[in-house]
Amino acid sequence: MLAVVQALALWRLRAARRSASVAAGRIEGLADEALAEMGLEGCVQVLVARGRSMPLTWGFASPRILLPAEAVDWPEEQVRAVVLHEGAHIVRHDYAALWVTRLACALHWFNPLVWIAARRMAAEREAACDDRVLATGVRASDYARDLLHVARAYCSRAGLPSGGVGMARSSKLER
Repeated sequence: MLAVVQALALWRLRAARRSASVAAGRIEGLADEALAEMGLEGCVQVLVARGRSMPLTWGFASPRILLPAEAVDWPEEQVRAVVLHEGAHIVRHDYAALWVTRLACALHWFNPLVWIAARRMAAEREAACDDRVLATGVRASDYARDLLHVARAYCSRAGLPSGGVGMARSSKLER
């Protein structure tokens, strides 16, 4: 059953990638600056979804960041914060860690401790990325506002690509 869920997640991610366009204009410039701050100059493709999508990242050898279509209307600070957060996931190799965790859950599905550890790892992964964003000089209050916006706008949406590392989960946001 877990293999089916993972295959569906990859299929959704592939569909999202095919329907997205490469970031251009203001978004491309802001993303390039933010990624340069993370030491990721020129190695990350930033895509803009055609529809609603949680900001997320995926990919091992050629990482990608997917921003929602609404990102073109976001303030510069919000675009920067979101790209910094997703860039932190790339720097930390969180996509690989996510799949290792999913493999462990699939192999040890019967062990509740594995599931508890997987949930804890996800929470720590997000906290570590938040810390990296704040270390770049983003004001904590502004960043919290941006996280709330993303959580309200995208966390409750059904059918989101779940094959990548997303930005916010409403159930973990209070931490």
